[in-house]
Amino acid sequence: MALEEKVELAHLIVRPSLRGRGVGRRLIAELVAEALKHYPAIFLRVHPDNAPALRSYLGAGFTDVPAADADEWNSDQPTPYRWLRYR
Repeated sequence: MALEEKVELAHLIVRPSLRGRGVGRRLIAELVAEALKHYPAIFLRVHPDNAPALRSYLGAGFTDVPAADADEWNSDQPTPYRWLRYR
């Protein structure tokens, strides 16, 4: 897939005092809706130990990319991230 055919969400942070209230999911939903107007594919990477972020992204409709893609994309990363794609 050509670079201009996809977008990656990155560094979404919710204040700790607001976590667990759906703020992250609403933020993700709004960003996804806007991105889908311009890009057919949305990806993101999450540190595998970041359980709150994973819950938010999975709950918002993201799923794991195929293992072969994750392995390729992690080949030059400092840590093996968990890569997700929106539906």
